[in-house]
Amino acid sequence: MNKITGLFFLILFIHVAQARAATELEMVNKRTVDGETQTYLINALYQNGSSRYTLHDPENDETGVGIYLLSIDGGKTAHYIDTNENICHRWTNAEFSENLGAFLLQSTDKFNVKTSDLELIKLSEEPAEPIHGFQTTHYRYALNFNASYKYMLFKGEYALERRVDYWAVPEYEAVVGEVPLFQSFWQHTGHDRVDQQISSFVKSNTGFRLRSEVLQTRTNKKGEASSTKIVQLVKTLKEIENLPADTFQVPECRDVGAKKMNKKFKALLKDLLS
Repeated sequence: MNKITGLFFLILFIHVAQARAATELEMVNKRTVDGETQTYLINALYQNGSSRYTLHDPENDETGVGIYLLSIDGGKTAHYIDTNENICHRWTNAEFSENLGAFLLQSTDKFNVKTSDLELIKLSEEPAEPIHGFQTTHYRYALNFNASYKYMLFKGEYALERRVDYWAVPEYEAVVGEVPLFQSFWQHTGHDRVDQQISSFVKSNTGFRLRSEVLQTRTNKKGEASSTKIVQLVKTLKEIENLPADTFQVPECRDVGAKKMNKKFKALLKDLLS
């Protein structure tokens, strides 16, 4: 399971489109971990409650080709489609959220992860320069907490600082008529501990993001620090008059089933969070 596939699932947390006219976004996502950077290009299409996401690795023309996420009912359900292997799977928001909650709890329980002093601070909110012709607002947040873990003979403590800057259009409708998908299901994984932490994230999200920068620093008890920086930018934004008739249609494909898809889901999350 590679990170291209994993990123598809993360896109579900961004937004779901309900645009009347077809809109195309090209987004650049850069993830830098301790100096090493990975870049992905995200193509997003929106029209009349349907959305389609395709991801590519600019360093590998074959990565992501023929694989995409599709929603045709306003984000109530999503389809993972791989035309290379002619496989697919459909799931509801509730199913996805329950899997996410179960995975996170299983991981934290296995390593006996304890968190404390969770603090979400809104640092600023101010008018910013237009992006693609849209007036934006610059939001800045800080998320801090302490954590400890213990697994067999391994144990440790660390402090995490997360700084989030993003430039957004306050009204989704001004861009592509969108409604944030996570507002409808992110807080309902079925696990109180996970829902509480996700709720803090939801509170820090406003409007449609055209640019975002996240800097996360993790410092252990010895004072050794590692950093992760994620930059996402909407590179192009345009309307499209004519889309192929099958753009938002689910092709004939073999459903791999929930059990196999859940296995892939857990594998990719483990990869993404490692």
